[in-house]
Amino acid sequence: MTDWQGYQKINEKYHLNGATIIVNPTEILSSWQNGAADFSMKRPFTLQTTSGLGSLSKQFTADNVLLLNAADKLDIEASLVDYVPNYRYADQVTLRQMLNMASGIPDYTELLLTDYAKRMPGASESHLSYPILEDLGHGDEITEVISLLNQHPLDFTPGEKGVYSNSNYLLLGFIISKITGDSLARFFEEHFFEPLAMTQTRLGTQYAEANSYDD
Repeated sequence: MTDWQGYQKINEKYHLNGATIIVNPTEILSSWQNGAADFSMKRPFTLQTTSGLGSLSKQFTADNVLLLNAADKLDIEASLVDYVPNYRYADQVTLRQMLNMASGIPDYTELLLTDYAKRMPGASESHLSYPILEDLGHGDEITEVISLLNQHPLDFTPGEKGVYSNSNYLLLGFIISKITGDSLARFFEEHFFEPLAMTQTRLGTQYAEANSYDD
């Protein structure tokens, strides 16, 4: 059994919603789609369904940080305090450690989920995300997140190990915008999406046609 056949069997067993495509530089080798993009509208998930970029934005953020580093617009060996001085532990962390998820900065999404789970016992993680996003959307998100992070110590000594934390890339995205004067979305478009003719790719979930579901 090939890896692809094994993957298909898992999808068939669990009835996953989504699409997968395997390509090389010149052709599509295989593709698969299954389930619904929107159950209420009975809209199937196809290879053309627009999905939220989600955490794939981290890859573009890292690439853009390295572009700015190569252009001497920032220094990945520099301390975070040079760019985000109002974060309590910024002088202990470097941008390289943030790129490598080795900063020790707590994951702000986990902190918020823990807080909201106490307020809304029994709610699923996806249901908790709605009030969190709504609250963050009412003000300056980066200021609110830094204020939250300032209430918690580092999870570990920076550089000691690697642990996934969304805070790293939220702060790196903020630094990109601060240095360039562009929104992160616009910077992505100018330096990646437009040059690579990625005409159907944008930052943000407002363009997505596929909904997220718990089951």
